[in-house]
Amino acid sequence: VDLVSQGDSIYDITDSADHLVLSSNLMLVSNTENERLFRCRFNTSRSVRRHSAGNKLVLIRGHYHQPPPGTYWAAKPVFIGFCTPLDTKPRHFENHLFLASFESQHSKDMVFSQVSDR
Repeated sequence: VDLVSQGDSIYDITDSADHLVLSSNLMLVSNTENERLFRCRFNTSRSVRRHSAGNKLVLIRGHYHQPPPGTYWAAKPVFIGFCTPLDTKPRHFENHLFLASFESQHSKDMVFSQVSDR
């Protein structure tokens, strides 16, 4: 993914709408053993935005790691995260493995508002 970055912070390369999600997941709690799993959108270059839906949605899985004592970062744990791109556009295949399928739309209370066979 071609990312846009002009800064030193993770907030410089993520969509501003996801900053609250980022800060709440990166907030350090007393127990650093917990794995974090969340989604956010990364800012992409203009050419990538032209060919796709915009910023790239990624799944971030990570945890805090305590560096060895005596190192520069020993006072603060380091967040190690792995990003996996998520496909935001569902693919439609004419010849797919699911022979019986349907598409539905729901109201806010999850009552069917429209159902169509494919």
